[in-house]
Formats: sequence, structure tokens, C-alpha cells
Amino acid sequence: MNVLSGDFWWKDIAGPQSFVKRVTDTLLEHRIPLLSVPADLPWRHSMRNAVAERLAESRPDLENYVYFIDAADDCSDNNIGEFLLWKFANRETASAYRPRAGRTIQAYLTIQGVLANKIIWVKGLAPEHVRVWMDFCRQFESCSLETGSFIIESQESVPSSLPELFCTVEFARFVTRYDAVLFNSLLMSESDLAPTKLRQGYISVAAAHLCEFDTELSEALLQDERWFQKDPLEMLKELAEEEPFVRRGERRGSTHVLALLREGYTAEIMQRLWTAQIQILFPVLELQRIWIIERLYVQLEAVLQSKSIEQFGQKVCYPEELEFGTLVFLMSKQHDNGDRWLYVHDATLRNAIPTLRDCRNLLAHRHQCCTPKQADFIFSFEEKR
Repeated sequence: MNVLSGDFWWKDIAGPQSFVKRVTDTLLEHRIPLLSVPADLPWRHSMRNAVAERLAESRPDLENYVYFIDAADDCSDNNIGEFLLWKFANRETASAYRPRAGRTIQAYLTIQGVLANKIIWVKGLAPEHVRVWMDFCRQFESCSLETGSFIIESQESVPSSLPELFCTVEFARFVTRYDAVLFNSLLMSESDLAPTKLRQGYISVAAAHLCEFDTELSEALLQDERWFQKDPLEMLKELAEEEPFVRRGERRGSTHVLALLREGYTAEIMQRLWTAQIQILFPVLELQRIWIIERLYVQLEAVLQSKSIEQFGQKVCYPEELEFGTLVFLMSKQHDNGDRWLYVHDATLRNAIPTLRDCRNLLAHRHQCCTPKQADFIFSFEEKR
């Protein structure tokens, strides 16, 4: 795991940075943040560190310490108060508490200052256990940085109706695919793995669509040098066997790309890649079509004046209207004397047009992905023209 990349994601990219800010602002408002984050949140530790650092910057006059509690391992739902008392109070204070004395354990913790200047970050909560912690926390008369507060981190969903003490901070409301693309693009701009900005952009967008918001996984995918030699599915299979990704997508019903991969839902993965290719490769192919027509304009104009050419059931009047498939058709037809209707003198261009036609047809008409070799051909042609 690249910790520096995790810090960059949570501190410098707009969406994740806004998420961290909202958590901090909620604490400063004397409310309890109720975090709704994916089970496969990237760089989870970096996110928690970013919150702690931003809090320290916002209130340098306070020495707040963040303590992490793994609810599944450290504390059962039945003894939250006693757990906190014995963990954070000295033995004498903890022993002095009497449940039958008419004072709640929340009031006792507050009076004794057990949680003063402490933020208890409860993690590892399944959605069904969130309500238990909420019920416990709401019995405090107040929660502040001075008296002590909580951060409740839940995987996925949180209760829809909340008391005023709580504020939901949902990862999905702050972080978009644009954040993932931007993160990938900035990483690629500092890398020498792809020789051109166009290839960098393609890899950045493809990785963002494949991995969605798991930028930790997409960063690892970006570092693979074989984007134009190896199927992305094969690269993902290799990463699925490496730490820290072996447990990604384990949650039931997960749409994480590694979950889809393990379940054999390759069609859904390829649909993500196709979406990225439509965004990047398709416009490049269109620009190449326009450029080719400009190169052959005089010849094409002559053909259209001498022959009645139809395309999609309509007569073609201008060279600009010609698609790749029609160009290939014109190149294949011969006059009675054996001359081609359209002869492309440049052998490289002549050989490229059918391949570009095939790539465009895959994307536009068959809704299939170009292979790594085909993507490489498109970019190579673009780089040479």
C-alpha cells in the first residue's frame, strides 16, 4: 500500500477532501458524525489520519486524541459503557461506579471526565449494530471536543431518520467518478509508464471505470506496464491474489470489480471497460475519420460525382458524410478497367482504414471492447499522423 497516495487521495482530491472536512466540521458543531463508507474504502487508515490532522489544525488549542475501537473485536453491544469506563478511566474511578446509584454510566463518564479531550472512533460496525451505538451515545447530555465525542463508522447503509445529535456523512455523496479519474490522471502525469497524454488519459479513465471508487486498486492497476499487451481482466486477476486486495469485494452482493471477477461476471466488467473506451477511443476514431477524409478529399469528391453511393439507405452527397465502412467499400470496388474506385497511395493509411473500421464497429455497433492490441493500434496511428 502506498501511504503517500492515500494521503494525496484524502487530502488533495476535492471529493475525499470534502468528506474529511464534513466529518471534522460535524465534530466542531458538537455533533456526532455517522459515517457511511463502502466496505472496500481505499486507504481507510489514511482517511482516519486525515480527519485527526484536520481536527488538530482547526482547534490547535485543544489536545484531542483519537482512539479507535473495533466494535466486532473489542466491545460487545451489551457492555459499551463498562467497556469505555474500564478502558479510559483509572482503576479507582472505574471501580467506584455503581449502576444502582441512580446515575447513568453516560453521566458518570462525563462527570468524571473519563472521555475529556477524547474522540472515540468506533469502526468495524455492521449496519445492524449502528443503532445500538447511537442509542448509547444519545444518552450523553452533550458531546463536544472538550467533554469527549464519538465518530461512528458504518459499512454501507445508515439509519435514515436521525436525532439532531447525529449527522450522516456519506462517502457516496461527496466522492464521484470524476474524483477517481482526476486522481488517476494526476498519478499518470507523474509516471513514465505511458508515453503520451492520450494514452495516459485512456488508462486513467479505464482504471476509474473498472475499479470505480477503489482508487487503491486502480493505483495498482495504473502501475502495470502491459495495458496495451494484456487483457485488463488478466491484470485484475493477478492483483486479486495480492495484498491488500485478497479480501476486497468479500461483502455479500458487492459490485466491487474483484467480486465480479471471482463470481465470473466478466460481461459486467467488460461493460465498464466499454464505457471507458466509448469516452476515449471513440472520439479519437472520429477525429481520425475526419483527418482521413481531408487527406483523400479530392479523390472522394470525384467518386461521389461519378458514382451513386448510399450509406444507411441514403445517398451520400459530401465526403464528410462517409463512414469507415463506406471507405473500405470504395477501396474494394473496381472500375471495368481494374482500377479501384478509391485507391489510397499511402500504404500505411491504406492498411489502417480497415482496422480502424473494425475498431469502430466493435464499439459502436457490437457494444464490444477493443482488444489491447487494437487500442494500441488506434493510439499508434494517432501518434504518427
